[in-house]
Amino acid sequence: MDQITLTRTGNRPLRFVGEQIENESTKWINGKQQNRWSEIGLYRTKNNLYVLAINYYTCWQGEQDHYRADIFDSIEDVAAYLRADDGACSRSFATAISRLLENYPEDLEVTPAAPDHAGQDEPDEPELINLPATN
Repeated sequence: MDQITLTRTGNRPLRFVGEQIENESTKWINGKQQNRWSEIGLYRTKNNLYVLAINYYTCWQGEQDHYRADIFDSIEDVAAYLRADDGACSRSFATAISRLLENYPEDLEVTPAAPDHAGQDEPDEPELINLPATN
């Protein structure tokens, strides 16, 4: 693991010990270099926190690059943040997010529900629903 320092626009740099585990960029789309793009980096700290760095770059005169880095407790928190981020409105950015998170699937644990009639010896039968007749 390395000591990493991330620039944050309007804030102090963020320094931590960890490793970059994923990165994505929207600089090239369909073989064309963009004049505005985002680069996303995902880091895991030595304390098993996640740091998400999103850098916005521009080649336009009069515009400035913008850097942000946020700390999260879990990869689920990172995914929820990225899905809710208003800056993630472009299709290329959404694709980059998908690629960034593809190695971290959302696992759903399916556990059988306890029967409502606990303690009774009735067999488990499907509930019947009476639907209105159609003419």
